[in-house]
Amino acid sequence: MLQKSTFSQAFKRIIFPGGLVLACLLALSCGAAGADEKPTVQQLKRQALRGRQPALRVAVDSLVVCKSKREMTAFRHGIRVKTYIISLGTAPEGKKRMRNDNRTPEGLYTINGKNAASSYHRNLGISYPNAADRRYARAQGLDTGGDIKIHGLPNQPRYSTEDYLYHDWTWGCIAVANEEVEELYRYVAVGTPILILP
Repeated sequence: MLQKSTFSQAFKRIIFPGGLVLACLLALSCGAAGADEKPTVQQLKRQALRGRQPALRVAVDSLVVCKSKREMTAFRHGIRVKTYIISLGTAPEGKKRMRNDNRTPEGLYTINGKNAASSYHRNLGISYPNAADRRYARAQGLDTGGDIKIHGLPNQPRYSTEDYLYHDWTWGCIAVANEEVEELYRYVAVGTPILILP
């Protein structure tokens, strides 16, 4: 019998008091999940795609994120060139409304910067908050927060690579594998639009 990972136990204890499990977890058991654990959407999709997607080798001119599917698709001239399986903030449902709500934004943004020396393996900045985010925050008296990125894994990880890739763990950013963020860093230019859907 496989032991539950330390990450999974801590994740459920902190994010889901009382042992509740994400509604999006599925009823199968495989891979890094323990015998009594259900694999996540990310785990199932990553395993299904393993070895089936070539590395990105062309410039990307738009990105579309579907949060509920945990997918980010890269396009060139309207044609899909690659789909990435992503991890989101620890409170993935709903729009980001304020600092420290652990939600990933929803709306139209652009890639507004790149950082090769971040705390995570490279990052691409996302232009959150946009005008609609700022209007809402002003009307509600909230601090929008910011510093939303597409990034890789922590440079000083506390858990296994699989634990990061198979769970939502960020503070609101979009996380991918290190080799994936390398591709995106190379082929996604500053100014590229990114549409983030629920």
